[in-house]
Amino acid sequence: ERPQQAIASYESGLDLAPGHAKLWSSLAEALVLVHRMPDALACLEKALAIDDSNVDVWISMGDVLRVLGRSDLALERYDKALQLNPGIPHLWTHRALAFKELRRLDESVEALKRARELAPGDLAIAYILMSQLQHLARWHELEALWPEVLQHVRSGDFAQDSFAMLSHPHATAHDLLLAGAGYAALVRGGTTPVQRAPAANASAPRRLRVGYLSADFRDHPLSLLMVGVFEAHDKTRFETFGLSIYPQPAAGPMRTRLQGAFDQFIDLHAVGNAEAVARIAQLQLDILVDLTGYTSFCRPGIVV
Repeated sequence: ERPQQAIASYESGLDLAPGHAKLWSSLAEALVLVHRMPDALACLEKALAIDDSNVDVWISMGDVLRVLGRSDLALERYDKALQLNPGIPHLWTHRALAFKELRRLDESVEALKRARELAPGDLAIAYILMSQLQHLARWHELEALWPEVLQHVRSGDFAQDSFAMLSHPHATAHDLLLAGAGYAALVRGGTTPVQRAPAANASAPRRLRVGYLSADFRDHPLSLLMVGVFEAHDKTRFETFGLSIYPQPAAGPMRTRLQGAFDQFIDLHAVGNAEAVARIAQLQLDILVDLTGYTSFCRPGIVV
């Protein structure tokens, strides 16, 4: 609940015992809560340098790499964890999600089926498997999953990406509301509100300052649809800021065009939520538009 205090405590502990692997991995967990992913990754690497037999650290490293957009490297860490202990259901689930992010959907399904063998009553695994089978249009395998998934949603414990429920053939409007509320609670639970400085009053007339926060300032449908809108802003009336949170440096013609469309283009992908909020506050924006919402690579902790 207080990750900044936890970070300070773990750092103090490491000053006294820098060879303590558990302290490094615990510090990484706290850093993840404030979205300092590169720092968390560095801490996990230190933990493994001290003790490379801890399966949980290998899994955590894979999870951080996935958030950083490196699902290919995450798979390597999950494979190492499998060598140490192949009987952990959530390891197979996380491995399946990495396969999904790499568009290797058949392999994702096989990993999920293995997770279900290890934890047959886990309704969350059933939901993720349903989503993957929908992508593959393997309808004959979905009949048995439909009722399981509805049970999961109606149980009150639903905490998954809720978009797949939109195509569930038996879901009611109330079911969709429950699924959406569960996903919103999941996203909110992974964020830590950041103390914000009060907005400064403009001392003189100036252009309206509008910031656009997005993980999709790259070759992505959102940018293809919106780049013309950004370019069409009346520069005599609006000062525009592109705030990128895509977790990897991006390049290419679309990125170059986007950078030219804004008065300022700021890459926030490598900084934690607190630093991102501080940088945005310095811009003294009048309007901040979150273009990513709850979709891939979202950073709700910046706008919560």
